[in-house]
Amino acid sequence: MRSVFRAIATCTALALPFTAFPQQYQSTGSAAAAIDDRAVATRISQANKGFADALKADPNRPIAVLISFRTPKSAADVVSDALAHGLRIEGFRHSDAAGSGGYTMKPGESIQEALARYEHDHSFFAQQHIVEQQHLLASTEDPKIKEALQKDIQLLVERTKAASSGLQLVGVDLFGPGRVLSEYSKAHDYVRIVEVSTGTRINAAIRPQD
Repeated sequence: MRSVFRAIATCTALALPFTAFPQQYQSTGSAAAAIDDRAVATRISQANKGFADALKADPNRPIAVLISFRTPKSAADVVSDALAHGLRIEGFRHSDAAGSGGYTMKPGESIQEALARYEHDHSFFAQQHIVEQQHLLASTEDPKIKEALQKDIQLLVERTKAASSGLQLVGVDLFGPGRVLSEYSKAHDYVRIVEVSTGTRINAAIRPQD
């Protein structure tokens, strides 16, 4: 039986109620995805220091990290590159105009199974959110709210169209020796930042546009 469902959906103008989704899949709306430039700079600086400190302490110690990309990459390429370095994939991250989110792999789940569920949940979330936004649109007469809802619906429609061509990722959760993670990051120019996990799952990748 599938596990308990959860997700967070935030409209550009309105906070929507919780929607049922597998707990491995997370998504936040476009308003929640915005990140302040100074906050991004601070986070990158802290990430650089944290990873450098981990390498200095013990380059062979396995650590969990979030990799954020400079440009979106196909899930197939991300998986291929990570496995080529012998790294363990623990999750995936996405971001587009409709919002940011990701998928956390569960114990015993294969990468193929995870990607299949991720693609399904990613598309299903957008489709269900469209229905919810259309109901809200039909129930309001406020022109500003109508405009915001119509914009959100269009972004979600674009997401469903893009999803049909395969997932584009902006980050990946990896686990492996620090030195191998360093080699991986240097070997692939799309890697923007390596962020060490402190035990609490980092909510979102640093998006290419941030």
